[in-house]
Parts: sequence; structure tokens; C-alpha cells
Amino acid sequence: MQDSRILSTFGERKTPPQPRQAPPVLVFDACQVGVILRAVLYVEAVIGVGLMYVTADMAEWLARVALVTGGALPATLLWLVLACALKRLLARLNWPLQAAAGVTLGALAGLCACGTLALLGFAAAPPWLASASTGALLAAGLMAGLLWRVRGRQPAATTARLAELQARIRPHFLFNTLNTAIALVREEPAKAELVLEDLSDLFRHALAERGDSATVGQEIELARRYLEIEQLRFGDRLRVEWALDERVHGARLPPLILQPLVENAVKHGVEPSPTGAQLRVSTQRRGPRALIKVTNTVPAGQGRAGFGIAQANVRDRLRLLHDLEADFRTALGGRRVPGPDRGAAAGTGGVMALQVLIVDDEPLARQRLRALLADCREPEAVAAAEAGSAAQALALAQHQRFDVALLDIHMPGADGMQLAAALRHVPEPPRVVFVTAHPQHAVAAFEIEAVDYLTKPVRLERLRTALQKMERLAQNRIAPEADLAPDWLLITERGATLRVPLAEVLYLKAELKYVTVRTATASHLLDGSLNQLEERHGARFLRVHRNALVARNAIRALVRHHDPEEGEGWAVRLAGVDEPLSVSRRQLPAVRAALGVER
Repeated sequence: MQDSRILSTFGERKTPPQPRQAPPVLVFDACQVGVILRAVLYVEAVIGVGLMYVTADMAEWLARVALVTGGALPATLLWLVLACALKRLLARLNWPLQAAAGVTLGALAGLCACGTLALLGFAAAPPWLASASTGALLAAGLMAGLLWRVRGRQPAATTARLAELQARIRPHFLFNTLNTAIALVREEPAKAELVLEDLSDLFRHALAERGDSATVGQEIELARRYLEIEQLRFGDRLRVEWALDERVHGARLPPLILQPLVENAVKHGVEPSPTGAQLRVSTQRRGPRALIKVTNTVPAGQGRAGFGIAQANVRDRLRLLHDLEADFRTALGGRRVPGPDRGAAAGTGGVMALQVLIVDDEPLARQRLRALLADCREPEAVAAAEAGSAAQALALAQHQRFDVALLDIHMPGADGMQLAAALRHVPEPPRVVFVTAHPQHAVAAFEIEAVDYLTKPVRLERLRTALQKMERLAQNRIAPEADLAPDWLLITERGATLRVPLAEVLYLKAELKYVTVRTATASHLLDGSLNQLEERHGARFLRVHRNALVARNAIRALVRHHDPEEGEGWAVRLAGVDEPLSVSRRQLPAVRAALGVER
């Protein structure tokens, strides 16, 4: 290798760049209508409450409030104007000096209010010291509110920043995009390159250090790149219209605020519909305000409501940047527009090859699986048919025999889980392998007797392993139920999926909505029912209490035991467990019988 550019990259050691200094925090940013309005109302409320102590009736109170307001209102506005004018200068100071400056300005404003009333002849003996003290205290309260506002806009904790980054890009979007790029590499490498470039730009924006705001033009460009990626995934199901007013492209927005709204439109409009949806992004200038709209049709109907996290995030960030001058609204209109399902190409394969049904609503995802099946030699498999929806797949399975069905989970209409349940009732049901970008459904998939669970982007080796398992089942003529009642428990824990062998489990104990799975070395939480576990594994476990099953071969003794809640009774001791487990009176005969102990 003689490329000097590459060699120089490793040969030269450059001094790492110094971290960029954080921009100054503008605590005294009082140049907004909402801040001014709240400051005036705050001062008036304090004045009104204070004057209640020195007035006898409502008429006198109103008169005194009007009189004091004549001096306090100009002084409050003066403090706000000075704070706004000096905000960048004061931001260079540390917090104690900023607080001292704000309190000093408040004292000066209090003296101005007192001087105004004295010049108008309403104060024969002006209370200069009291006025300065009152101004300083009111200024301290205003500064506390401004500081709280700044802290709300700029989270200091690293965990808050990580949570924000996780909310920006959904993991399954990343996996689907990588799957799309892999599918394009062979036949359309130029498109695959564009997909990866757009994805890198998205991550660059998501992970970059940035200030409080970005321009509308920058947000539009980022949304374009996101939609270009989704266009390759959904094809003509995603129809995008842009209606942009360039006069608003310089307006300021919180960074990465438009992309989550566009993503929501794709998720709730395009994904659930076999025929796709129309998405429109428009900008318009109305006087001094910029109007930005993201609208989408919902041909599949409103569907299941989400948690509203993206919308709440957008609303809060807009309010923090623009306060009362920002407005965020959502609405649902129109009616469901039915449309026919689109067909998928079908193929035929050799007699000895595994006949595979591919079910996925994304054409490029189906293309990727076709390419992997073509490369698979041990065992040999062929894409016998394809379907873009559960309805198409079920119709194909009613009239054609398939050895295995590769099912996506999130599809328009019925999802992959519902399809898997329906396929069990066709004349010759295929065995099911799930192929999805959503790893959190693994437990549910194995509960409905799936052969395997693959996550996108799928590797050839992983698909080959699933097909080999399928081939073994076919050769040995083992029923799926027998093979898929394995000697292990599938547990999802801290983002990982674990297989815990039943031979290692000492006891299962129900606690609230979870079941504690205890082995000699660890404890796990399983989201499930103790009754279902007893039905499936009753030969291995014995119920000793309404909330506990113990491994039959782990029982070592039945002993007298005092329980704080149930009083005197019995308990079993297990190998490898220090604490005894209570035995209920109802289960005591069964435990005695298991131990071969006569009463």
C-alpha cells in the first residue's frame, strides 16, 4: 500500500483539539413578552398583598395599589430593560456576581420608584431605605425565576442529555435503514451509498454539540434527508409534498424539532397503511410569525394512540425558546380511506429445497431476504412466494404449501404476531421465523412457538442457522410443540434476552406483577404468570405455596418454620438456597408426598 494520504493519517500525531467552550448562560434574558408579563404580575401581586396589612377597606386598598403602582411599574420595566441590555455583559460574570448585580439593580429600581412618588408629591417623607430593600428582594425573586427558566432550557446532567439523544432517533429506524442499504448494495450500489450518506448526516446532527436554536432552513434540510431514506423503504407508499416559503428559513427553532414530527407522520400515516399515505410539509410567513405545518393522511384510520412523547417534547422546547410567542397545535381530521392491498411477486423453487414464504410490507426488505435465500446452500431454500401484508400471506398459505414463513412484525393491518397465530389453522401450517427490527417482541414470539427470531439487518449465517433448525424439525418429524417447549426460560433483562436453563432454576416466586427466577448464582425477573409456568413445567416444579414453585430435585428438607405473616407452619429447604420457603397448609400433603414422608 503506497497511498501517502492513508499513511500520513497514522503517521502524524496531531494535538487533539481543545473542547469548545460552552456559550455563556444568559440568565438575564428578559427581552420576551412572556417574561415581562410574568415579572409585572409578580411585582403587582407582592404589592397588593403587602398593602392589605395597612388598609381598612377595599376602596382604600384599591387607591393605595394604584398609587404605588405608579412608581413600581416604571421601576420594574426599568429593571427589565437594563437586564436585557446588559445580559451578555453580565453573562461573563460568575453566578454570585450576577446575583449581586441583579439585586443592586433592584435596589436602584426601588429608589427610582420612591423618587417618582416623591416628585409627584405623594410621599412627604420618602422611605428610601425601605424602597431600596423592597426593590432588592423583588429583584431576587425575579432572578430566581429567570434562573429556573435557564435550567429548564439547558439540562446540566449527562443523563438528561443521553435521554434526549435516545429520544431523537428510534433504534429500529437505524436497523431498518441499515437493512435497506444492505439490500441495495448488490443491485444499486449508488443508492446504497446515498442511504448511508443521509444516515451519517442524520447522526451528525443528532450527536453534534449545538446551541439553543437552529434555523428553519436547517431543520427542513434534515427532514428532507430523513424522508429520502424512508422513501427507499416504503417506495410509492410514501408520497411527500413540499410547500415552502423561503422568507421563513431564517427563523429560529430548537434543534432537531421538525424531524420527530415528520417521523411521527410516517409512523402513524404510512406504516399502518398497505396503500401508503400523503405527507405534506409547508412553511408560511404570517406577519412577524413563521407558520410550519406537518400533515399526513391516515388511510388506515386513527389506529392506536401513542404516548405523545415527541409532541410533548416539541411543545416544551418551543415554549422554552420562544415562551408565549410560540404556539404548537395538533389535530386529527378526515376519515378512513380504504384501499386494496398490493400484490407481490411469487416464484417457484426446487422440489428438495425448503419452500419459504416471505412476508414484509417493505419491498427492499423482501429483496434482501430473497438475496440471502439465494446464497443459502446448507440447507437449500427458495423464496416460493412473497406477501406485503398478513392478508396476502394468509391467502397464499390457504392454497400453497410452505415449509417456513419469514414474518415481519410491524405491518399494515394485522401484524406478524396475529398472522403467526392465524397460520396455525391453515391446512398445512408452515413453521414461523420472525424477521424484525424490534427485539422487544422476542419473548412473545417464542410463546407462540416460533422456530427462531432474527433482528434486522439479518446476516446470512444467522438465517442459515434458523433454516437448519427448521430442516432438522422436518427430517425428524418432530412436532413444533415438542421442540418449542424447550428446557429453558427466555428472560428479557436490561435490554438483553437471556436463556436460563430450567435445570438451573431452584424456585419460581410470584412478586407483584413479576416472577422471580432464582438459580444458585443469580436472580432474574420474568414477566409472566406462575400458573402458566406450572402448566408448562409441572413435571419439573412443585407448588409449595400460592406464590411459589420449587424444583422437585432441589428439595432437601421439610422443617418447622415461623412466618411473621402466617405464624407457625412448615417450610422447605432447597439445595443452594439459604432462606427457607414457606409451605402453605393446602400444599403440605403434596410436599410430603413428593418427599415420601408419611404424616
